[in-house]
Amino acid sequence: MNAGIKIAGLNINIKNIPFMNDETEDIYVEKYFKEPDFEYKVILSEEDFVLKGVCILRDGKKSIYSLDNGNYAIKFFIDTKDGKTICYTFFDFENGCANIYIPSSFAFDESNTENFISLLTLDFLLIQYQRVVMTGTLVNCDSKGYIVSGPTTKSVDELVHLWKSEDDIKIISEHQVIIDGSGDELKAWGTLPRTEQDLVSDRVIGIDKIVIANKADELNSKLVRGSGLYKNIIPRISMVTWNAELLEKSMNVVDSVIANVDIYEYSYTLDNDAIDYLNKYIIE
Repeated sequence: MNAGIKIAGLNINIKNIPFMNDETEDIYVEKYFKEPDFEYKVILSEEDFVLKGVCILRDGKKSIYSLDNGNYAIKFFIDTKDGKTICYTFFDFENGCANIYIPSSFAFDESNTENFISLLTLDFLLIQYQRVVMTGTLVNCDSKGYIVSGPTTKSVDELVHLWKSEDDIKIISEHQVIIDGSGDELKAWGTLPRTEQDLVSDRVIGIDKIVIANKADELNSKLVRGSGLYKNIIPRISMVTWNAELLEKSMNVVDSVIANVDIYEYSYTLDNDAIDYLNKYIIE
């Protein structure tokens, strides 16, 4: 089954999607784009490829290779009910496409849907199009976008919960935000998909402010300036540091955020005064 999905304003086709049946087909965007920005093709293969190039990043789940032909390959080690399964994604960014190689046992097991989505490696793809993933929760307040980030997800969740209990805000996405620096105006999109349901997400809003939240004993806030701007933003954004061209694209988005968005450090308390203070000194 072929399908088209929209992620952060990009039209992406996926050919030969596994797990598709009458019950799951309507979860994906029904449209198949005639001129996509990028296209994946799924290929059934039992082959263990010999990757000719340099391994530039390795963790317990994947290894990323810079190939001798100038492209990239990612070797995945995925835990399934049958044990460790090896899958591959070969990217060809110059031609706007990628091939995903998966074994038959993986392809026809519908419990692997979430694992399959990880093979798209969308955060890696997005950087090619001047989009980066930031840790934080995206909030719509009076049709303006606010990214709430912090040292822990708990500090973010506590403040957003307080805010939602006091004001009519809408949570666009939790814990991850896609920042789009490809146009004249910065935009924020909903989270990267982890499940099929997320693939239909195409929510976007302009970024008014970024709030770095931290629980404290007293209320306090300050507008961040100077080197503190980079200190607050860079650790929270997915950065490709092993490739000069991709690092430059990531930094271009970071520079645009710092130049165009007010960033506040906010020490909040767990009471209603925290939201009154937030509205008075940061939001308004």
